[in-house]
Amino acid sequence: MVLTDDGCDHCHGEPEDVLHALWSCPSISLVWTQNSMWDNTGSSPHFSCFKDLVETIIEIGKDLNSFATTVWAICQPRLPEQMPHSISWPIWKPPPWPKLKVNFDGAVFRENQRAGVGVIVRDAEGRVCASMAESFHILFSVAAVEVLAAKMPLQLTKDLEFHSIILEGDSKIAIDGLLSKNSSLNEYGHLLSEAKEVANQMDLVEFQFVPRQANKSAHNIARHVSKFTVWMEDVPPHLVSVIQADSAIH
Repeated sequence: MVLTDDGCDHCHGEPEDVLHALWSCPSISLVWTQNSMWDNTGSSPHFSCFKDLVETIIEIGKDLNSFATTVWAICQPRLPEQMPHSISWPIWKPPPWPKLKVNFDGAVFRENQRAGVGVIVRDAEGRVCASMAESFHILFSVAAVEVLAAKMPLQLTKDLEFHSIILEGDSKIAIDGLLSKNSSLNEYGHLLSEAKEVANQMDLVEFQFVPRQANKSAHNIARHVSKFTVWMEDVPPHLVSVIQADSAIH
């Protein structure tokens, strides 16, 4: 596909070069300006190109991994706009008001026989209501870890009195098990039964499968968990830029 218009489709202002698309465009500027991590980095007029920006990030000692993660989060949803409409590009989408969307993910670290669970709760505006990280020794299979990762956010949201939710994750095993009306005889059957019991005590719970690309925030929490922590209206510091990028594209 040949592109003939180099103008930015988001702000309809400057030509959309790499620096503008990922740093200076007003449509995504809040991703950078509202995160204290990028204080003193400087504004886009100081940079002649994206390479200058990256060199400055390195020079002043900012976290290059966090920068790359944020750029990736911004870039993902913008690319499909320049591609044929037949291409599907999964992104996180906010729930309809007044429901809350609860994303979860589980991760297994075989080298130290531990597992991690990440949970993030957001509203229709993309605002974070709560997030949670949990780490524990692996006592069962990867499939059972995935089901346990789905059970934990149900208990969390019930305890926080969030009674109308969409539970969303990239585990087909967990989501299909929760949607099934049949009892499971697998090793994780009791976990599914317990999760369904918690869900039945809430006003409204919907179960929804999404690809990993649309579940990256919960995945990120699960991969970096060290101990049990709950954040109210907040997320782990390393995830702030990713959450802001998710919100900025809607």
